[in-house]
Amino acid sequence: NPVMRLASDGTVIYANEGSGGLLASWSRQVGQKAPDPWPEIVRQALASGDMTTIDAEYGGRVSSLSVAPIVESQYVNLYGQDITERVRVEEELRRRDEILEAVAFAAEQLLKAASWHEVIPVVLERLGRAVGVSRAYLFESHFNRKGEPVVSQRYEWVAEGVSAQIDNPDMQ
Repeated sequence: NPVMRLASDGTVIYANEGSGGLLASWSRQVGQKAPDPWPEIVRQALASGDMTTIDAEYGGRVSSLSVAPIVESQYVNLYGQDITERVRVEEELRRRDEILEAVAFAAEQLLKAASWHEVIPVVLERLGRAVGVSRAYLFESHFNRKGEPVVSQRYEWVAEGVSAQIDNPDMQ
């Protein structure tokens, strides 16, 4: 976990071994000024005397950095804690909630509609966006003129910039 000391102008005056990833992401080393917005964060912390916390992403990791002002000495200490796993779990829970909300929306729309055909475009869009895909389809199983079982695309939602396949004969 990173532990650093920044002078009142934002210069890094100490960094432990765990700070290597953060310093590398800043393209800085001890003795150099931290990149924006850090000098301003240091100034604000020293002016207020209040401890703050900032989340920083670097090297595929996320750290919660506590900014502890030492006003009488005119520097701040940064104490980092790796929160990558917590952030990942929070994101998974957010995605799960979005999907569950989209499923509830779909159920409500389908139950309220006089005909499901009326609401399927908005239902596919909501489900597609919630799941984070570029397209969502609804296919129908039926028999062709020869009595053979076939599957045909009947409805489609596509994200912006994605070409629709609803008229593609291979999907019918």
